[in-house]
Amino acid sequence: LMAALAGPAARTVLDPACGTGALLRAAGHGPGRRLYAQDGTPGLAALTALRLALHTRAPVRAAAGDTLRADAHPELRADAVLCHPPFNDRDWGHDELAYDPRWEYGFPARTESELAWVQHALARLRDGGTAILLMPPAAASRRSGRRIRADLLRRGALRAVVALPAGAAPPYNIPPHLWVLRRPEHAPVQPEVLLADAGRFAGEGRGGPDWPGVRESVLDAWRTFDRAGRLDERPGLARSVPVIELLDDDVDLAPARPRPPPPPPVGPGRG
Repeated sequence: LMAALAGPAARTVLDPACGTGALLRAAGHGPGRRLYAQDGTPGLAALTALRLALHTRAPVRAAAGDTLRADAHPELRADAVLCHPPFNDRDWGHDELAYDPRWEYGFPARTESELAWVQHALARLRDGGTAILLMPPAAASRRSGRRIRADLLRRGALRAVVALPAGAAPPYNIPPHLWVLRRPEHAPVQPEVLLADAGRFAGEGRGGPDWPGVRESVLDAWRTFDRAGRLDERPGLARSVPVIELLDDDVDLAPARPRPPPPPPVGPGRG
């Protein structure tokens, strides 16, 4: 799903927290692909390189090292970044990276490691490139991250938040979110953001989520929104929301959060 959201046109793809390489393996098929990977565990970086060499024809550059502290691909401007970053990591480099140029949208709090990864992904994209990150649901509403979330919205970098069913990815006891980001080429006009909730596709028992249902519904909503810049509400599934409506004291981006109805229009004789 993450590779599909990035789109078929992505030729250069980076995963800066590659693990065993599953995301790049999904993205690595197609002509002209070039894959870049990094992981803090040398064994995982080597495993990713091996798996990709066996399962794709794309050239691979895999590196070991702490991505936030020692980025192995600092000059890369990728078409797409796919990433499942570590969640709730308090030792991500907050003290030594305070003046890093990647923090275009604000310096993340120590408790907001995921927003550091979001900004790293944006910094490694070409203008107009797309990043898909798997995020903990708390990142959509924690007060410590509200200023960065607000700036991501204002500048058109955050395009969609998708709530997946519980069991979609580890840790399996929480319903994770997907954030779809795009490195802005210019400020959006009357910007909206897509909020989608695929929780209805949660599976029962060990079967896991209904992945065909998740994939079909989320991709169709995203592609429609991406073409038009807005989406008519699909009750219980997806809607686009004007950015201005989200820029309150909380900047809560949780797709399942009830939204107040829009105010009635002010016509002649009103107001």
